[in-house]
Amino acid sequence: MKLEYQMQRLNLTDIDPDNRDFDLSYNPDLTPLARSIKSVGLVYPLIVHDELTNKVIVDGWRRFRVLKEHSIRAFSALVLTRQSRLNLLDIYLAVNSFHRQFNLIEASMIFHKMKSKYGLDDHYIIAHYLKYVNINLSPESYLKILELSHLIDELKKGVALERINLSNAYGLAQLDEGKQSLIAEILRDLQFNTNKLSQLLLYLEEIGNRDETEMEIILDKLGLKTILENSKINSNEKIELILDGLEELRYPHYSRLKARVKALRKALKLPPQINLVTPSSFDGNSFKFELNFNEDEQCRRLVDELRKAIQSTEFERIIELF
Repeated sequence: MKLEYQMQRLNLTDIDPDNRDFDLSYNPDLTPLARSIKSVGLVYPLIVHDELTNKVIVDGWRRFRVLKEHSIRAFSALVLTRQSRLNLLDIYLAVNSFHRQFNLIEASMIFHKMKSKYGLDDHYIIAHYLKYVNINLSPESYLKILELSHLIDELKKGVALERINLSNAYGLAQLDEGKQSLIAEILRDLQFNTNKLSQLLLYLEEIGNRDETEMEIILDKLGLKTILENSKINSNEKIELILDGLEELRYPHYSRLKARVKALRKALKLPPQINLVTPSSFDGNSFKFELNFNEDEQCRRLVDELRKAIQSTEFERIIELF
């Protein structure tokens, strides 16, 4: 690829604002970039392609937006000439991959551009561009990444900021915009980790399929609005309430058993130094007591308390539930 270029001083009006072929960066927060440009100026010049009547931005759309927003009309740019569109895309990728990895939303935008604009097939993209775009991507992840274009903007932002991983993002992309908006409302104030977000999506899917019920009705039944507006509990407690409530809707019998065991545990009146460990998910019949003590006398008192607990009717009923 032979490059013909020169550094020029341009004006905002020299740029074609409607040609966004290379507007492939996805990081909505321009504040740090704006602060840098106002403080030290434009460190990296824009790269543009001269197309006779106007110039098209190849690299620097975010910088261009900041310049325009702050009415900085004159700026330096590296002006390319006589390049094909695919060559320009290669230049864009080379410049950006030199100092960063593209996030998953950017990867999705780039792959779609390669398919729709330049007619590249999936096998060619995977073989020649996958690792170039993001070293962590695998061929198996490629089709999932393409689906991310179906996400609403609020969820795309979560993916770009790595708050939502690829697996969960792919699951969200299968939902219609209405359902995505409901999930986005939950994620707006609550930071679900990867496993808990997976659990949330799975419960909603399974309940909806079983009961043939819309997600909005499920969340109303859960009392989501009341949970989110409760100022007396913190974010983690709200997340647990949401997941526990959905678990109860998904497995009503299992949830009743959990509530019964919880009530019987309380009735045992075990001291905090004794912990009763029951089989996980009511699977099995192996029970365990854990004792924490510092002195022999304390140990003897705990053993006496444990003996009373084992002989109680409450403990017998706990055993019967498993």
